[in-house]
Amino acid sequence: MDLSSGVLMFRFNLKMDFVILGLLSCFTGCVSIFYYPDDFQYVNISSLSPKSSEFFLNVQTKIEYSSLPDAPVFFPKPIASEILHGHWFYPKGDSKGTVVHFHGNAQNLSAHLQFSYWLPDYGYTLVVFDYRGYGKSGGKVTRPGTIDDGKAMLEYVVKKTPPNERIHIFGQSLGGAVALASVASSETAIQSRICSLVLESTFDSYQSVVRHKLAEFGSLWLLQYPVSWMFSDQGSAGKALDKLNQNTLVLHGSADPVVPLEAGKELFENLKSPLKELQIHPGGVHTPFFVRPQSPWRPRLAKHLSELKCRKDSDSN
Repeated sequence: MDLSSGVLMFRFNLKMDFVILGLLSCFTGCVSIFYYPDDFQYVNISSLSPKSSEFFLNVQTKIEYSSLPDAPVFFPKPIASEILHGHWFYPKGDSKGTVVHFHGNAQNLSAHLQFSYWLPDYGYTLVVFDYRGYGKSGGKVTRPGTIDDGKAMLEYVVKKTPPNERIHIFGQSLGGAVALASVASSETAIQSRICSLVLESTFDSYQSVVRHKLAEFGSLWLLQYPVSWMFSDQGSAGKALDKLNQNTLVLHGSADPVVPLEAGKELFENLKSPLKELQIHPGGVHTPFFVRPQSPWRPRLAKHLSELKCRKDSDSN
């Protein structure tokens, strides 16, 4: 099934109006331009897999609900900011591991499933969720809030999966930045359960991605540092990367118009884990690796995850 038809791709085109908007937004912390949530249902999620389940998670109490009582039939929107919405997708046979998908900055999980819905076909359990303010999740999106949501999801997944189950993180674009910060600020017991990180078209600093984007425009090159400093770097994972030692696969398109390749390379260089790998998609634009059903990167990633030696595997030997 090709889910790309009719799904609007994440857009973050930097033109002069973006710079002006960015300067104005600095009065409110320079964060709002990174988030474009909606609650439109882009695909019929229940039709993707007969083995799936929906959940609602209270971030504060960690109580899980299979549905929200007395909610509207079409995309119920809980008022409480602590309620997160998500789905589990299961393989037909035994699970080879669980992949938690941190999606990008726009729309909601129903649009981003096109990048990960195929993983159960290769034997992996998939968990997708929406940050607060996205889709059926409650509240309003904030940068600290996305990290709190990510940490809550990691704790939830760790508790729901068997102790010997491998857990992998798949973060795309802004979702990769959220995933890095969430893992780095999680408790050691949670971090130790995470086998690997797969980061596609992402970055480790909000200021850095603005700076690299401005550097692409000759007339704005001199402004790249002063303008980037006007953006808050709160919640960036860059300073916490030394806390991460998981296997990390960094994927980036060479022609990415959204998050420049240089930002991806900078992330890779800043990673402290000795078990890291960088793959560049020649001519690839934003999040190009898994969107096509015929992409050779789908089986490659499945093989990569199956062959990894996790830290906890080494510790047990």
